[in-house]
This record gives sequence, C-alpha cells and structure tokens, in this order.
Amino acid sequence: MNDDDGSPGAGSYSSAEVARAWVVKMRGEDAPSLRAEFEEWLATSPENRRAYERAAGRFARSDILKTSQKFGPRRFDPWGFVQARRWQIAGTVAAAAALFVFAIGAGGAPVPGPMQPGAASAYAAEPLATRRGEIRTFRLADGSTVVLDTDSVAEFSMDGGERRLRLSRGRARLAIAADARPFRVDAGATVIAARDATIDVSIETSDIIAVELARGAAAVRSAMATSSRPAALRIGQRSHYRTGQMVSDGGSPAIVKSSADWTTGWSEHRAIRLDRLVEEANRYAARPIVIDDPALASREISGRFHIADADGFARRIAQLLDLELDRRDDGIRLRRR
Repeated sequence: MNDDDGSPGAGSYSSAEVARAWVVKMRGEDAPSLRAEFEEWLATSPENRRAYERAAGRFARSDILKTSQKFGPRRFDPWGFVQARRWQIAGTVAAAAALFVFAIGAGGAPVPGPMQPGAASAYAAEPLATRRGEIRTFRLADGSTVVLDTDSVAEFSMDGGERRLRLSRGRARLAIAADARPFRVDAGATVIAARDATIDVSIETSDIIAVELARGAAAVRSAMATSSRPAALRIGQRSHYRTGQMVSDGGSPAIVKSSADWTTGWSEHRAIRLDRLVEEANRYAARPIVIDDPALASREISGRFHIADADGFARRIAQLLDLELDRRDDGIRLRRR
C-alpha cells in the first residue's frame, strides 16, 4: 500500500496528504490547542494513524542527516556552527516548503487548523517547574535531561537551528544530548553554549549566576554584548558570573567547591557558616529553620548534610552542636541549651 492509499481526509485530500500537514502542525506553536482535533482525526480510521506514522517517520529520517559525519561539525564551536547551520537552514526550508505544498493542496484550500511559518522544525516552548522541597528530572524533546532543584522555573524550546533553555529561577543540571544543533542556556544576563555536555547552572542573586561544567565542553558569554568573546569553562570548577564575566575578588576568580550532590538533596562542605548552611536548607523547608543566637549563626561547621529533609537536617545540627530544638508553627528554632 502506498502513501496515497486510504480514505480522503479534509475535503478532497487523501489521508497521506492530511497526515503530512499534521506532521507540520503538531511541531508548531499551536500544537497544544490542536491536540484534541489531531487525536480525533487519528481515531477516525486505522489508515489515518498509519499515514501519520509514515509521514512522521519520513520527517524524522530527514532529521538524521543533521547528525551524520558528512554534515555534522567535527569540533566544538559553541558560537559558530557556520557550516552545520548552512545546510540545516536549507534543509529545513526545503522540508517546510514541501510539507506546506501537501498541506495546502492543489485547490489552494488549507487543511483545518492554522499553519505557522517554519513549523516543520519548530517546537512550542515547554514550561518546567518544581515546588518548594521538590527535586525533579525532566526529559526534553531532543533527548537531553534537566534536573530542577527546589522552587525552580525554566522553559525549553527548539527549532531546526538551535535548542534553548531559559532558567528564570533556581538551579538546574543539564545533561545535554549530542546534536548538530547548539544548546543555549540563558540565565540572567549570562549565556552558556554547548552541544554535548553536563552543566550545573544556578541563579544566585538577581545578577550573579553560578556555572559548573561536569562533562564535555561549553563556553560562557554576556547576553548584553553578542560580540563579546566567549570564555571556555573548565571541568570541575564552579564559577560565578555577572553578565557573562567571571566575578573576581582582589584579582582572584570567585570559585567555590563543587556541588555535585545537590540532585540527591545532599550538600557537603569542608567549612561553612551555620547561617549559610541553614539558609541552603530553608530553600526546601515547609517551616523555616531559625537560629536565635547571632554568635551561633557565625559558627563554622563541616560535613555532609541532607538539606532536602528539613526536620532531619535540624535534628542532626542539634546533635552535632548540642543545641535545643524548639518546633513551632512558624518555624524550627535552634538555640543553646
């Protein structure tokens, strides 16, 4: 059975032609609003579903070319991708044009539902968020994964030329899948670019971003000046940036210990002030932990702490420092005995 077999779709269009139009539309920005209509069309007949699967398969096979050795970039170039993007753009335009012809048909009447320019390779932005106390893993449409820390918000989108995640609050760990398209991370006024890497990104303050590269290669630059020279990240260093520039103190970069354990809810420190550690734990706590004594707050502490478990964390701190715990409706208070 060939692609043009089957009962007609909308008007005089075959199920194959309508299927090709749906492939375009379900990759566009209007996909969520069209989902019910699309599912109804699929359920109308088995041939509709088979036609859609064939059309989607052909579309996916055309995408494989983007990661081939012949066309794919041979080295890490986070801001260029000139050669790769040239054929990507040409291929995307050709695919979109071909699918658009099938969608419109010979008579010029469009298949029901809006058609967006560039929809052949455009995916609607996907909102990602976690509640207080929650650490959650999301799988993205390109095969990458992102772990969001407590009370974090991000948004992912991609098209034929670029994958993009914007972190607007909190912290994220990105395991970026290998792809010909660059992966851009926007956090505050700082931009990180990679293609196959694992990166931690954290919004520390309104203008300070912490970045740590765990695997692969990545570079950082300012979002305010697109012509600025990107700086390569080094594996294992957690550095702070303001608008793409590393924050320095007396000429020495502000680099702190790795925070590799945070995705499990644990935090390890050689020496940290108690008030800073409690502040970290309070990001997960339903009831805040309060230190009554300023002298106690400045005391340094070392160890590995399960900060995502506020009650357990408070009990351990009380045991280590021989403190008294006073649980109230408005918080858990740590005070000297």
